[in-house]
Amino acid sequence: MPLHIVSGNITKIKCDAVVNPTNIFLDPTGGVDWDIQIAAGDELYAERAKIGTLSIGHAAITNAFNMNCKKIIHVCSPIWKDGLHGEDILLASCYTESLKLADENHLRYVAFPLIAGGVNGFPDKKAFSIAKVAIQNYINANSDIVVYLIIYDKSDIDINEMLKLDVAKYVASNLLHDKKSARPLDKETVCLSKEMVSFPSDNDLEKGFSDKLIELLNEKEMSNVECYKRANMDKKLFSKIICGSLPKKRNVLALCIALKLNLDEAKTLLNCAGYSLSHCFKLDLVVEYFIINNKYDIFELNEVLFDNDLPLLGSI
Repeated sequence: MPLHIVSGNITKIKCDAVVNPTNIFLDPTGGVDWDIQIAAGDELYAERAKIGTLSIGHAAITNAFNMNCKKIIHVCSPIWKDGLHGEDILLASCYTESLKLADENHLRYVAFPLIAGGVNGFPDKKAFSIAKVAIQNYINANSDIVVYLIIYDKSDIDINEMLKLDVAKYVASNLLHDKKSARPLDKETVCLSKEMVSFPSDNDLEKGFSDKLIELLNEKEMSNVECYKRANMDKKLFSKIICGSLPKKRNVLALCIALKLNLDEAKTLLNCAGYSLSHCFKLDLVVEYFIINNKYDIFELNEVLFDNDLPLLGSI
């Protein structure tokens, strides 16, 4: 059920469906709606006309024509007044109804813009918080849909300022600028050393990691479903890992967060896959900060990583 925060142009992303925030008449007057209309081509006008009108918070589906996706899900987004007219509920409904349509049409990879910001007047941070909660609630309860939330400006993300400051201080205090001084364990993110490092064979690593993961799942009394959802991980990828496929380091870090491992347990699990936490890399230090401080919300962690222009955890 991954939820991924992504920078970019929603008309360029390859997925099964793109969500298009529009008005009650489905008239593309500007913003993302106009961009999607231009990208899809003139044939989309006819399909809009067939729908007629949309109530606020409701969605309808059309073909995508010239875009890099199969379908476009059109949703009528609310206009911000003062927060006292049910705007929050209507905005959450935009995400829920769009995801329902995606599920009904077997569309697994869905891209959303940040709905109702810009000309519709929703405060961007509020719009982001509503989007995140609505998407998480839906996919945690109902679905294995993979969602991409397209953000145009990092300032739209509602991150606790004290958390940002604490993470920045931790990274600044612990980051090793001389990469030769770090222990050269990682195969994926290596701090180079003059000494050669001997790794176990891939077969040994695969067996050791999957066995350790299953052991931890039993120890934490956590189901596979709960684990891969908490890890922001695709179900198929998780199944491959359980069956012995060696994961990438970012996926191991995501599993450390999902399983709520302490620092020693996290280091052990990483070592089982041939990796280590390195103070040469900001990403490792951010994850280490979260583990040390018992913060195991992977979406909050990914927001901090995104804010620092670092790769996100989970499958993407």
